[in-house]
Amino acid sequence: MPNSSNNLTQPGQRSESLAPHILEKRREAAARKRKKLILLGVALVVLTLIGLGIYNKSRTDARIEALRQETQAALEEEYPGIGPKPQQSGLDGSVQAVDRYLRETLNDYQSAEYVEWSPVTPAKLNGESFWAVRLKLRAKNAFGAKILKDTYFVIRNEQVVSASGLND
Repeated sequence: MPNSSNNLTQPGQRSESLAPHILEKRREAAARKRKKLILLGVALVVLTLIGLGIYNKSRTDARIEALRQETQAALEEEYPGIGPKPQQSGLDGSVQAVDRYLRETLNDYQSAEYVEWSPVTPAKLNGESFWAVRLKLRAKNAFGAKILKDTYFVIRNEQVVSASGLND
């Protein structure tokens, strides 16, 4: 029979006096384990949210592409042979096809100022379909004087096929 004066404990009881350093290590290990589990949970939530965002973005991109194709099909039906819409800069509204055309045709391209662009719109000219855009342009003429002109450009397949208002 065990003596009550010795440091033996009954089963299921812990002795604080026997091993306080062991108990402290166990508490520290448990605290580290809780921190790891919390971090793992937070990481799972973040990764789930990122995954949902990527999924939704791809679905949105697919919807945008489908709408773009539907719009192009409707334009082709109303304006046969019109081709893709020329890209217009979101910064200043400039149209790359027109800019290329002006680089080749203006007397002094470096003096050119694009004052105002209209939106690119579909148009018909002599029964043919084109894209049209208006540009308010300030540039030097052949005599070196700066002039302001309203110019109009007809575009098909990213090429200016007609321009008016430049040499008036």
